[in-house]
Amino acid sequence: MTDKSYMTTKTPEERKAYVNAQIAAGNPKYKPLGQWIADNKELIGINAVNKKIDVLTEMVLKLSKSQSK
Repeated sequence: MTDKSYMTTKTPEERKAYVNAQIAAGNPKYKPLGQWIADNKELIGINAVNKKIDVLTEMVLKLSKSQSK
């Protein structure tokens, strides 16, 4: 029997409730959301830029395909 990821077996609400319970219990593995965002702001920014690049790349590909016809 293989274990399934909690990402596929739990809803976002269940995952958030679990994390909040762990924070309330003082589990040092989990940080409050505000602190986590502050600690990971560079990563969050990079991910946002990557998403914009993906959208722009898709737009350029569609445009180049339509112009080559």
